[in-house]
Amino acid sequence: MYGVLAMIGGEDPYLANAQFSAMPVLLVLWLLLGAAHLRLAWTLLDRNWVGVVQAGSLIGAAALTLVTMVAVVHLQAAFLAPVMGVMVIELIFVAAASRLHGYISPEATLVRSAW
Repeated sequence: MYGVLAMIGGEDPYLANAQFSAMPVLLVLWLLLGAAHLRLAWTLLDRNWVGVVQAGSLIGAAALTLVTMVAVVHLQAAFLAPVMGVMVIELIFVAAASRLHGYISPEATLVRSAW
């Protein structure tokens, strides 16, 4: 939160009020991303591939919404680049784990229908 407040500081004083008003929405989006990652980890451990796809979709939607909100509010989005990179790598590894599990035990998974 303090990082976002520091970004608001001096660029455009006319947008400061709108940027401060957007803070609760941005914080809720970050909490949603955290909860979705927790759900992703839980469903991955349960080998529930349909739940993994749903959690991955939720993560993608929340991340895209976060990027859109940051762009609309005119905040500096440089801090989101590493976060988005890590999320892309994470979802690639989840897809690889799903495929690997499908090769090991094809009767116990829904890899072909989920991906």
